[in-house]
Amino acid sequence: MNRRFCVALCLWSAWSVAPARAVDFHVNSLGDDSDAAIDGICATAAGVCTLRAAVEEAELQNAEDEIFLPPGIIMIVRGNLPDLQAAAGRLTITGAGFKESVLHGSSSQIYELIWVKASGWLKIRDLTLENFQGFVTGGGGVITDGGTLVVERCSFSGNQSNYGGSIQQLSGGDVTVSQTAFANGMASQQGGEIYVSSGLFRCHECIFEGAHADLDGGAIYFASGSSGRIENSLFAGNTADRDGGAIYSEVQNGGVELVNSTVTANSAAQNGGGIASPSHQLDIYSTTITDNHADSDLDGTGDGGGVFYFVNAGSLIANSILSGNLASVTINGGGLTLAWPSDCSGPVASNGFNFIRNILTGCDASDHGCCTITGGYGTANPLLQPAIYNGGSTRTQAIGPGSPALENGAPGGCADGMGGELLTDQRGAPRVANGRCDLGAFEYGSLIFNDDFDLWEWKWSTVVP
Repeated sequence: MNRRFCVALCLWSAWSVAPARAVDFHVNSLGDDSDAAIDGICATAAGVCTLRAAVEEAELQNAEDEIFLPPGIIMIVRGNLPDLQAAAGRLTITGAGFKESVLHGSSSQIYELIWVKASGWLKIRDLTLENFQGFVTGGGGVITDGGTLVVERCSFSGNQSNYGGSIQQLSGGDVTVSQTAFANGMASQQGGEIYVSSGLFRCHECIFEGAHADLDGGAIYFASGSSGRIENSLFAGNTADRDGGAIYSEVQNGGVELVNSTVTANSAAQNGGGIASPSHQLDIYSTTITDNHADSDLDGTGDGGGVFYFVNAGSLIANSILSGNLASVTINGGGLTLAWPSDCSGPVASNGFNFIRNILTGCDASDHGCCTITGGYGTANPLLQPAIYNGGSTRTQAIGPGSPALENGAPGGCADGMGGELLTDQRGAPRVANGRCDLGAFEYGSLIFNDDFDLWEWKWSTVVP
């Protein structure tokens, strides 16, 4: 072969298989018009770059593109944005800050913002998604169907759907959320904010407040084929008309872990005012569960004010506090139903270092109001304080001075389900190193100084009061 021809052919081959170069698209319009032509340039017929036009350009490029949004409210009025598939490469949409860049769904139309298809990849950060209504397909904000979704420093507010008011996760895939607030989402079926059908859902430093599901999982619903880990997060004031005021899980074999988190003031009309895992396992580590209410409609059907477990799945609770939760009791021959202390219902495996304060005793095993605990536990009052900002990105409930929860954790330190020592509490404040940490999500006496956590506290307190 001619050497000159070979060199030319090799250079052409290398160029032809090289990935497209990354492109940055800078949106300069708050409109919602489409791109005039798919030519690598974001420009509508009016010559401006909209979010929709930028996604249309990026969607056909196998590259690592990034779209930058300006401050302001972008009204999404022309239906959902183009689907993202493997051919779209990796796309990042970056706002000017969650208080500055807002994507707002049209009240007159029903659709999600965007659908991440199989092998698609999307990151959204520093923006707000509000008022999306995905009642046709589910997932009021974002649907992932085997794709990857990463969410950083965002806010989801007032999104609605049949399954997953803000995010619906289907057909596997991976969803990772960090430093993000979810408020006032609603599902007509399950998962007021998040519905995980299959795949892995992870959430770090998240807030879930004021969400509602007409059936199960006021904030999050985990179906049987999914798994998840939630850490350093807050669930407050979420409701379900059936089970699991904050979280409902059908996951098997310990596929869901709740770590270093607070579950407070949630309610369910039936079982599990805070958490319901009726047929499988959900493990809890260094978490505070308090002031939740099962049977919130007081019709006499509903157990487990804090947590509700149904079959003997061996759900583990470690270094945690369950206190001050309510269910109901019917008296006077069924004539009167009252709220009654009830922290748990069903079989629970305690590692010996928990406070589970209110246990229904003297009942038959067939009575689901019973909480059958294997392993030791304490029943003292942990002296929990109100949920306020004690530093960190989420509200926490401190343990008061002299609380018996002080230094009552497992010898050698608190750990998660993988055996890894938890070096910080929910706020990110230091845990006791190589010693007995405090029970629950708050380490007494640990202070947070002028760092990123204080910054997030100030920011998030303006998102969710």
